Amino acid sequence: LPTDIPLIEREVGNVQARMIVIDPLMQFIEGHANSDQSMRKAIGPLATLARRTGAAVILVHHLNKSGSGSALYRSAGTIGIVGLVRSALLAAKLPGGSDQSVLAHFKSNLGPLARSLSFRTINQGGDPVIQWISEVEYSADELTALMASKEGSALNEAIRVLFAILGEGKLDARTAKKLATDAGVASSTLKRAKSAL
Repeated sequence: LPTDIPLIEREVGNVQARMIVIDPLMQFIEGHANSDQSMRKAIGPLATLARRTGAAVILVHHLNKSGSGSALYRSAGTIGIVGLVRSALLAAKLPGGSDQSVLAHFKSNLGPLARSLSFRTINQGGDPVIQWISEVEYSADELTALMASKEGSALNEAIRVLFAILGEGKLDARTAKKLATDAGVASSTLKRAKSAL
């Protein structure tokens, strides 16, 4: 994006698409992902395409590791992404260790925010299906604050494990990674622990 907008619009017309999903957004952006200008050049024409074709455009985007509790500021890349869209929702695990997740609405240019809904993915005839469960009281900001504290705890644990692994002296990276994995540290968290140290 934006170079392939004419191709996308042609295909929307060919199949009479009602929805376009770009997942994940950052993989399809020309230019620098942290640049508001690059995002405006990419997302602006998508909005025009949506108006012309009547198709809804859904952008899937991931959170950063900033630790900020506000959903508005947890967008990976530039905050301009959230600023440019009409509506933004957050999907997160429901706190408490259940198999449920939450869909929380945290930005709307079109009306009031919708209530947060819990859901789970179930298998129906071999296909994954969303099963909506009920309204829940968690806001997007509360969910991101809980995630940030969990990420912080995971990072602290990874730092502790890394110190323990390297406490005896030098060790080759492959062995250190295996020991960390065996201790339950995710490789992405291990990289962040290494950077933090």
